[in-house]
Amino acid sequence: MNKCTLFSLLMACATLPATAQNEVDALRYSQSTFGGTARTLGMGGAFGALGGDISSMYINPAGIAVFRKSEFTFTPAFHQYQSTSVFNGTPAFDGKSNFNFSNAGIVFTNRDENKNYGWISTHFGLAYHRVDNYHRAVDAAGVNAKNSLLDTFLENANANGGMTPEELADNYPGSAYLAYYTYLIDTLPGDPYHYYSQIPYAGVMQRRTVESKGSNSETLLSFGANYENRLYVGASIGFAHVRYREIFSYSESDYKDTIPAFTRFEIGQDLQTDGQGINAKVGVIARPHDAIRVGLSYQSPTWFGMNDEYFYSLSAVYDNGFSPDTSLGGLFNYNLKTPSRTTASMAFIIGKAGLVSADYEMVNYGRAKLSSDPYPFDDENGHIASKHTQAANLRVGTEWRLNPFRFRAGYAHYGNPFSNQVNNDGSRESMTLGAGYRGDGYYVDVAYVYTQSSPNIFFYDPTLVDPASQHLRSHIIAVTVGFRY
Repeated sequence: MNKCTLFSLLMACATLPATAQNEVDALRYSQSTFGGTARTLGMGGAFGALGGDISSMYINPAGIAVFRKSEFTFTPAFHQYQSTSVFNGTPAFDGKSNFNFSNAGIVFTNRDENKNYGWISTHFGLAYHRVDNYHRAVDAAGVNAKNSLLDTFLENANANGGMTPEELADNYPGSAYLAYYTYLIDTLPGDPYHYYSQIPYAGVMQRRTVESKGSNSETLLSFGANYENRLYVGASIGFAHVRYREIFSYSESDYKDTIPAFTRFEIGQDLQTDGQGINAKVGVIARPHDAIRVGLSYQSPTWFGMNDEYFYSLSAVYDNGFSPDTSLGGLFNYNLKTPSRTTASMAFIIGKAGLVSADYEMVNYGRAKLSSDPYPFDDENGHIASKHTQAANLRVGTEWRLNPFRFRAGYAHYGNPFSNQVNNDGSRESMTLGAGYRGDGYYVDVAYVYTQSSPNIFFYDPTLVDPASQHLRSHIIAVTVGFRY
């Protein structure tokens, strides 16, 4: 399977696309971002100890037992993604937006109002929760005066005394051989074992664009029970669904027309992934004092069955008008186990005036695992374990009442998933605001979420090329309408 990989020699760099499954895919489907109701979003997602909100089914299923009535809610949202990058002094900008459903659900409450001891209520819930949104676009471009991607192909083709074109096809069918097929590298005259490049010296314009869409979402079935309004327990089964499409392009061009014969080359990939998975969540909320709530929840790994469909191409253009191209495509099925999550939460209820809440979540991204039959994924799982690590996610939020209105604010910090072996910072931070109105049997909430991060982009092997710096920003506006009965 590795020999059907686009530029498999570069997979570990997580820069050029790879149709083989690797640590990039594992991290993409292991991470979560803001989703849920506008109330939860407005409080920074810090709802693990509070409950009484549809989002509880995902964060801490014990929260379903806090409901006093049955309830139905739905949350449409607008998501805008913006990126700014700088590569060797050249800035580039891109962005994308979409409408989606952040959350929708219903809770059925079975409660005996005359009973105040023992198990006084039971609850069943069904909800949809968007775990992550993949509608993104990133563009980076600049002049590289040091080297070319072809140098990497050339190094592999000439390694260990060189190899014939037939051996090149066997060892690097999706990388160096495609470059040979399009004459970007070629054998030296009279020497079938060694190669030269059409870009003999540095000084090319390089551009990398990635546009993606899709989502990672869950359908949740939850059950909870309330013991004397002091102890709340709950469990959820999550049916996960991944839809992801990525269109990737990488090009190099002779922008000054100083390289003999060569004009440009371009690599393209269209990757579509569809996956189904399952997980379980359990949680507990204790209320030792009317003003204090403490929560603890655990989410099992999600076991995914994934299906990839990919198409990639390499084309070249030369000064004489010659423009060879080649392409490959295929299907591959595999399994992915994402890491588990543990969340500890605490909330302080300040009478009827307001509340303050915090969640502290631990997730070890290095524990994700890829598998398939018969390919063992030993190397890829080794890269996951060495390049990813345990991260701590902190969410805090507050809500204040001025009946019939509510006002909210929150902050969240998602820790860096990369280990010290990776020179990159994948941490994110979010600032949130929200407001709500409580009517007779219904309510309306609105929230705004601003998220930013600054990971680097490496066009290819980080030992050869300088990173492009980038600043990523996302804006979410969500509105929840809910009905109690």
